[in-house]
Amino acid sequence: MSADGDRGRLGLLLLLAGTLLFLLLAAGYITWERGRLVPGRELTPAEKAELRERARAPMRLLLASGGLAVGFAVTMYLFLWWSRRYRARLTRSPRPPTPVEDVWSMHRLPDEPPEEGDEPSGRDADT
Repeated sequence: MSADGDRGRLGLLLLLAGTLLFLLLAAGYITWERGRLVPGRELTPAEKAELRERARAPMRLLLASGGLAVGFAVTMYLFLWWSRRYRARLTRSPRPPTPVEDVWSMHRLPDEPPEEGDEPSGRDADT
C-alpha cells in the first residue's frame, strides 16, 4: 500500500473518531441538560417553552457543527483530488511539437460561390 493511501485512511479514521466523540459528548450534554431542567412538579406553559428553547440550543449546535464537519471533509477531499490532478499535469513530459514544415499543404481554401455572370457548371448546366 502506498504512503498516500495510508495517510488518507488514517486521516479518515481520525475524522470519523473525532466526529463520533463529538456526537457522544453532545448527546451526553443534551441528556444532562434535560435531566437537570425537568423538576418533579407540573410545569407551566411558559416553563415548558423555556425548557424546549434551552434544549434546542445544543441540538442546533450539534446539527450546525455536524454540517460544517461534513462540508469541510468534502471540500478537503475535492481539493486534494484537484491538486493531485494538477500536479500530474505539471509533471508530465511535454507533448511533441506539431510539425510545421508543410502547414500550407494541409490547408484547403473553401469553395468560392459562382459569380452572377458565370454559367452554371456541373449537373445544373445540362438542364
